[in-house]
Amino acid sequence: MLFVVIGVTRSGLRALLLRLRSNGHNLASIVVIGESSSAGAFIRTVAGEAGTGYRVVAHISDPKASDDIAYVLHELSKTVTIDEVVIAPFNLSADQLQAIVAEPSMRGIRLRAVPELDGLPPPKC
Repeated sequence: MLFVVIGVTRSGLRALLLRLRSNGHNLASIVVIGESSSAGAFIRTVAGEAGTGYRVVAHISDPKASDDIAYVLHELSKTVTIDEVVIAPFNLSADQLQAIVAEPSMRGIRLRAVPELDGLPPPKC
């Protein structure tokens, strides 16, 4: 009997969470860096399914064009809330990555990398 109660409760809470996320609540704001097929697939997956719990607030398509990617993220953080930064694929230089991690406005923000896997969809986050 306990398994049935736990199963029904879990299903009900999951349905409630999905409804909240569909209405724009309880979503983490993410910035995607990169212009690869993995970046595009990641953005389509996040935008297409409300259950992922993410909202793309910005897409920096060419990080190589900006010498100071940390400054771009700092300025962006002044206008929107950033919960996570997703790099897809991991093509930043070591200096650019170090600048992002060292940027004071990026403290408390999760940094993720999506690998370039040709033909495979990105993992659900």
